[in-house]
Amino acid sequence: AGRFRRVIFEEYAERAVLQRMDDSFEYCMAAIDAAAGTVSLTGFREGQCQGKLHYRREGDRLSMEGTLNGRVTRVETRLMDRSRFPLLRRGFHWIQEKPFNR
Repeated sequence: AGRFRRVIFEEYAERAVLQRMDDSFEYCMAAIDAAAGTVSLTGFREGQCQGKLHYRREGDRLSMEGTLNGRVTRVETRLMDRSRFPLLRRGFHWIQEKPFNR
């Protein structure tokens, strides 16, 4: 229940989305302090997404350590190639005779 599959930073890194292992999502506001190398997360609801993580970036890897929702947390991520995203790979279609996701 406490593990996450993905972290997604959106809208110029002001928001973050944490995807849990059961594919549910937790939405957060993210405040990045580049000088201190920290990310502070606050949730839209009480008890969600509360924490501060110290980060280090090396190439396409990002590692973060700190506390999240009251638990000691370590995160290892890699940057995804945007050309692998389905919308960018197959294009946008106004009319779709066959659903892509079925």
